[in-house]
Amino acid sequence: LKNNPRFLKALHRRVVARKNQGKLHAALKDARQMIQLAPENAAAVSLHKQLKMAVRKYDEAMNSTAKFDASGMDQVEIISVEEGDSSGEEEDADIADISSNT
Repeated sequence: LKNNPRFLKALHRRVVARKNQGKLHAALKDARQMIQLAPENAAAVSLHKQLKMAVRKYDEAMNSTAKFDASGMDQVEIISVEEGDSSGEEEDADIADISSNT
């Protein structure tokens, strides 16, 4: 692509590689370039649509996560379970009792 930025096959391979690496925004940028070079190419159009939807979903998920992180984090209590804690053993015993009664 450095020598020939219009080399569609190389651009397509980079789009797929970036998509597989999780670099969705970079892949979408390359997919847009593919569409500009070959708007009639069905594979390019399809890949562009897929990436556009994936980026939209990713961005929405990141925005909703950011909103969650920013709201009410001072009210979250982290509970640590130390080794040797027997609280899980009581639950296991209750399950064993129920299983033996059936």
